[in-house]
Amino acid sequence: MHFNKMIPIRYLILFFVVLLSSEMSYAQYVEDEDRPKTTLNNKTYNASQSKQSPWMFGGNFFVSFGNIRSFMLTPRVGYWLSDHFLVGGNYTYIYHRFTGGPEMNVHGPGVHAMYVIPNPLTDVLPADLLINGEFDYLWAREGDFNWEVPQLMLGPSAFFRQGRGGFMVGFLYNVLYDPNRSIFASPWQYRVGVLF
Repeated sequence: MHFNKMIPIRYLILFFVVLLSSEMSYAQYVEDEDRPKTTLNNKTYNASQSKQSPWMFGGNFFVSFGNIRSFMLTPRVGYWLSDHFLVGGNYTYIYHRFTGGPEMNVHGPGVHAMYVIPNPLTDVLPADLLINGEFDYLWAREGDFNWEVPQLMLGPSAFFRQGRGGFMVGFLYNVLYDPNRSIFASPWQYRVGVLF
C-alpha cells in the first residue's frame, strides 16, 4: 500500500503556523521597569517572578467497550507560551481488540497544541473553550503484522479549571483518517484529559 509520508508533516506545519500567527496578535513585550511590582518581606519583585510555572503535566485517556474494546493512555507534558497557547509532547499507548479477534498494540510519540479561545463569557461559563490539535506517529502490531498509523486530530474541547489545572473533554476529527490502516472505525474520537 502506497502512503505519502510527507502529508502528515505538511498538515502539522500548517496547523502550528496558523496557531502561532493567531497567537502573535495577543503577544506583547513589556520592559522590566514597566512590569507591575509587588512587595513581600520588604523586597520588591516583578509580578512575572511570582507567576506559577508555565509547565503543565497530565494526559488523555480513552476507553470503549462492546464489540470493539479499546484502551488508550497518553501521558503528556506541555508548556504555556502565553496565557492562550500551549504546546507539548506526548507518548500514546493503545490496546485494541475486536470481539473474538486478535489483540492489537499501538504506540508512538506525538506533539500537541492547545489554544484557549478568548471569550468575554469565560468568567461566566464553567469552562474555557479550546481548539486542540494533536499529531501522533503511531506503530500498530497485530500478530505478525506491523504498520504505521499517522493521525492528525483537530477539534474543539472544553477545559474545566480546578485551580491551576483541571480536566478536559474534547471531540476530535482525524484529518489523516484512512479506513485501510486506521485502528478506529470512524475518524471521530472523543478525548478526556487531565492537566495539573
